[in-house]
Amino acid sequence: MMRSLFSGISGLGAHQVKMDVISDNIANVNTTGFKKSRVIFSNIFNETIGYPSAPGDNIGGINPKQIGLGVQTAAIDRIMGQGSTETTGNVSDVAIEGNGFFIVDDGQKDVYTRAGNFQIDSTGDFVHGSTGYRVQGWPAKWNDTEGEFQVNTGGVLEPINFLDLEKLSAKATKNMVFKSNLMANSNLEDGSPDSRFFTDENTMVYGVKPNEEEISFKMQKRSKNLYELRAFDNDGNAIDMDQSTATFDSVALVHVYDDGRIKSIEVDGNFDIYSMPGVNSVINGGDNFVFTLSPAEPPAANYWTFRDINNEEQKLNIVYEKDVSSNSVVDVYRWKVYDEDGNLLDMNGDAIAEDSQDYGTMSIISETGKIANVDTRIAASPAQFNVNGVTLDLSVSPDSRQMLFTELSTGSQREIPLGSEKIDITRDGTSQAISFNINSGVQHSTSLVVYDSQGTPHELTTNFEKTDENEWRYWLSLGMDDPVVTDYLEKFPNAIKDTENPTEQEKKNIMKSIFWDSQRGYVGQGVLKFNEIGRIDREATRQANGVSYPDLVQVASFTSPGAEQLDINFDMLGITQFDSEEFTTAARSQDGYEMGMLNGYYVDTSGQIVGSYTNDRSQVIGQLALAMFQNPSGLEKLSGSVWTTSGNSGNAVVRIAGTGGAGTFVGGKLEMSNVDLSEEFTAMIIAQRGFQANSRSITTADQLLQELVNLKR
Repeated sequence: MMRSLFSGISGLGAHQVKMDVISDNIANVNTTGFKKSRVIFSNIFNETIGYPSAPGDNIGGINPKQIGLGVQTAAIDRIMGQGSTETTGNVSDVAIEGNGFFIVDDGQKDVYTRAGNFQIDSTGDFVHGSTGYRVQGWPAKWNDTEGEFQVNTGGVLEPINFLDLEKLSAKATKNMVFKSNLMANSNLEDGSPDSRFFTDENTMVYGVKPNEEEISFKMQKRSKNLYELRAFDNDGNAIDMDQSTATFDSVALVHVYDDGRIKSIEVDGNFDIYSMPGVNSVINGGDNFVFTLSPAEPPAANYWTFRDINNEEQKLNIVYEKDVSSNSVVDVYRWKVYDEDGNLLDMNGDAIAEDSQDYGTMSIISETGKIANVDTRIAASPAQFNVNGVTLDLSVSPDSRQMLFTELSTGSQREIPLGSEKIDITRDGTSQAISFNINSGVQHSTSLVVYDSQGTPHELTTNFEKTDENEWRYWLSLGMDDPVVTDYLEKFPNAIKDTENPTEQEKKNIMKSIFWDSQRGYVGQGVLKFNEIGRIDREATRQANGVSYPDLVQVASFTSPGAEQLDINFDMLGITQFDSEEFTTAARSQDGYEMGMLNGYYVDTSGQIVGSYTNDRSQVIGQLALAMFQNPSGLEKLSGSVWTTSGNSGNAVVRIAGTGGAGTFVGGKLEMSNVDLSEEFTAMIIAQRGFQANSRSITTADQLLQELVNLKR
């Protein structure tokens, strides 16, 4: 009889445990990442009152006779099924869709959670909001080779901290990508079917004062390296140089090199450019036509006082002018010495005719504006001359921008500045330069902002010109207000005569100097060659640009004040040449940017924490890791919605999201509890009835015992 009492008691205890588990499930129905549990019962020992026997030849077998002694709690299983997700709108909230666990560090060891309610603490660490435990993953670290922050998912797990990438440093542009189409049907002259001439007219004053006249010149492109020069009067009539009406053939043929320098001028037909009144000659002036005129008036006085061997003062007027007759690759200037009476002197101090060739010269490198050497017509070294008892030794100043005149009698030294036109002297009373943008017929331009190593933006314009069938030339330019240009003009103020209205030729010369590499020369231009099917002919283009695989064109280089030299690779393989109604070629992208501050972030499906910055850039700050277990139900639950490993869970296996069944991340959401209230209430009713039934078995057994006691009465 006592057995029934103990069995009932065990039933009460087991169902109480079930109620405890059900109550815990219900209590955590709204706990983030909570996993519900269930109770599994099993019977206790059985008392055997009859043993089984096997069947014989004449009698059947007998089953065992056993009386159970009650029930026990066999297991409390954790159900690790996926809970529903709720949208929170909080960017630091993260849910897992899959079987993995977040890894957090409690200060001593790694523990695990499904509750992704994270936040950034005051030290910049990404932490678990319920416990403050630091979230583990792979933070982005600086890669010197690549020059940027990168995540290495093969490295050890570390806390993810935002402070290192709270500010995104500037990155210099390394690559530019061009896409779309150049018009195969473009006019070789200028790309504009409505304009015969691709440059504006240039006007010069010629003749001997006071009988000066004006004449306008226009340039037309005939083929790749051949141009026509025509002259027009004030009424727009084409003329030849003797002022008569010109015929169609009244032109000068101008042959140019590929880089735009004038090679030669060929007179064609009646265009007699040497018969213009007051004009002595027309000479190749590099990128200009320089008309050497008869002197309209004497040179401006620029007197310097020297002392002769008798210590008497002698005044000398030293005049500089560009030697346009020189065919040197550098600019050559001649300097002349006049006495107080205006007589031109030779190197021995004797008066000579104005057209005499007995004068001194000096060479100036155009790109730098520095003097290369100084000499005289008598002797190149040492450069000396004697004028009225004054012996002067000529040399160059330390900055290579002034001539030094040293009086040998006194040892005193004078810097003779070249004056306001000290580099580009093209109009000095004896010559006039007519400038055209040879090989600069812009047919299409595209601009894109690039960045130097300090994050300074530069609007880089790429200009395209069709130079032949299936051949295009491109060249680069910066705006005149760009810091690179303004810095250049501060160093070389005479590069522009009229700062308010710089000429195209002056702009062109400035760009040549800016895009100049000491090893490779002028790197601000290149050639694109296309095949018959409208695609870039890679090998022909490489040969035209003097580069080898994998480059296609020259690496463009320039230096911004205070920054490193900017070297940009151009990816132009995306440019085609087909017939079209308009140009669509554009510089589509570049990989540089200015400095930016972090103003937001999000977590993507791979667990990458991607920061967004005020410079419209994004950067991966770190990547969350996931842990997998052979038996996740074997994890030991701790407070704060975290688990730790146990002997039956297996060790954690670190995974990248999306691999090995670990699952993926969902930002801005949290995983809800997987408790189902309808199931729990049903289980509660069952537990209640079980508890009640066991109570009744105890009551019934008690009544039976009472009856036994009453027999004695």
